[in-house]
Amino acid sequence: MTRDRTLVLDRLLGAPTEAIERFNLVFRTLIRARLGDRLALPDAGTVQQQLRDGVAAIDALPAELHDIAMDAWFAVAWSQLDARDARRAAPRLPGPLLAADPYPIDRPEAVELMRTLAQLYTDERAALLLAESQGVDVLELPRGQAPLHLWRELLQLAATQRRTAAIVRAARAQYPHNPCVPVFDRLLAEVGGE
Repeated sequence: MTRDRTLVLDRLLGAPTEAIERFNLVFRTLIRARLGDRLALPDAGTVQQQLRDGVAAIDALPAELHDIAMDAWFAVAWSQLDARDARRAAPRLPGPLLAADPYPIDRPEAVELMRTLAQLYTDERAALLLAESQGVDVLELPRGQAPLHLWRELLQLAATQRRTAAIVRAARAQYPHNPCVPVFDRLLAEVGGE
């Protein structure tokens, strides 16, 4: 795992500063949810130094907490790197994502939105309640899926029912101070509403 972590850390450190800032913010949010105050992450210095110091802080944890923290670290790192790679690899298609039907899962921003929602709503019940509250009929969705798979299906269903923008507006309202807000705002601006 150390070799994998070194490779991922090198890729993160080679990313633009804003990508590292996004990683640090998303990781802080996730690790607080999983460990509470049992891991104090440094917030001084450059974002690159905070990233390195965060790994050192994880290494100082007892074994049972270390594994939980490293799982979270890898989950956030891969999601950020996958989204970054997807943005670089695919050309942007015309038309607002939130108005697309079917849901354009091949678009980088579609993957980014799916991953963002899956990170915010890891609980199936919360995800389904959000979708239902915005008029999405979720009765036919299979239950017991991993968050990423659930959100892929939810967004595809929402797109066919023209409710994708409503879901994003509701998620933004529920998490107004979350680091993901710029993702939501950018997508909502495309359809003329924040």
